[in-house]
Amino acid sequence: MSLSYRDVYRGYWVAECRYTRNGEEFSGTMTLAGNSEEHAIGHMRHYFAEHQAEYSFAQYDTLTPLIPYVENSQQLELLLLRHIGQQHAKSCPAVLVDKHNLTHPLPSEKGDIHYQVGQPVLLDDTALYMVIDSGEYHRQTGQFLVPMLYGSRLPWQSLYQGETQDSLAEQAPYLVHIQRT
Repeated sequence: MSLSYRDVYRGYWVAECRYTRNGEEFSGTMTLAGNSEEHAIGHMRHYFAEHQAEYSFAQYDTLTPLIPYVENSQQLELLLLRHIGQQHAKSCPAVLVDKHNLTHPLPSEKGDIHYQVGQPVLLDDTALYMVIDSGEYHRQTGQFLVPMLYGSRLPWQSLYQGETQDSLAEQAPYLVHIQRT
């Protein structure tokens, strides 16, 4: 008898956690294997205990079974589900997948990067290109970049190639040629 995806996902939990690593504060998402909440918490404790040299503090804010977490999420959780698939294949009980540095946040997380509506100013006889980080684009806008690029009709390509592009399409940087039209 083969396992369905719901059978595999039923044994996983998602924890939103905060921790201190090498003296800096982080928030993150941890995926945990476990038949019960207590079992999943035990794996989380074991993970941070195994890495005591790096982590001086860790706690979770929420712990949700994976299936309700994905069903109630306001965004597509394809990347999270890919992590769970890899975690299941490797039989890893706990994986820290989404990390945000709270001590030194990225410029976009601090609000230093803003998207502006309107036409860019173009110089005569100059080709204009831009590089867009699709993961950051999604984080800032809540939309996925690749469908937007297809709809834009602008020439573009991923800066990742092959298997890396296939597995990291939602996080890849893309080079876009801006045209005057």
